[in-house]
Amino acid sequence: MEDQQASIHLYKEIDNLKASINSLEQGNRQLQLELQQVQEKSWTGNWSLNLMTKEVQWSQEMYDILEVPKEQPASMQLFNERLDAIGRDKLGGAIRRVFLTKDNYSFEHDIRLPEKLYHVRTDIHIELDDQKNPKGLQGITTDITSVKTAQKELEKLSLVASKTNNAVVLMRLNTEIE
Repeated sequence: MEDQQASIHLYKEIDNLKASINSLEQGNRQLQLELQQVQEKSWTGNWSLNLMTKEVQWSQEMYDILEVPKEQPASMQLFNERLDAIGRDKLGGAIRRVFLTKDNYSFEHDIRLPEKLYHVRTDIHIELDDQKNPKGLQGITTDITSVKTAQKELEKLSLVASKTNNAVVLMRLNTEIE
């Protein structure tokens, strides 16, 4: 009798665990969907590099930013091909810094494509195992082209305003004065 009650209790616990796992899986799917929506709207992609297997994974947005067909396997070489010499040096330096300090690091660089130039910020995070040895890199790359363009315009306008003794009036094409 006691064995039968223990078995019933065990089956109930297994059912509860299965329900919990299903709930967690559903929550994970929802979070993945929300992450994808945020990345699409913010023009942000993420990538990962497993240092043991050398496997690289990109989000759909990384493929979009780099203008690489989804069928093509993700690789750091392909990422590097989209960078100019300065960008490759910055990326290499950032990765070395992350390995040495074991701290996150952010830097700005350009992605050069045949028809476009993107200004991006890449944030790199190192994953450590239990013995504090590097096991992977995680990256987030965000298109900041519009921010950089606005900064350049502001710098240009500031320069004009600082070099003149005359009044400066800015007028839009529809004759609105700013």
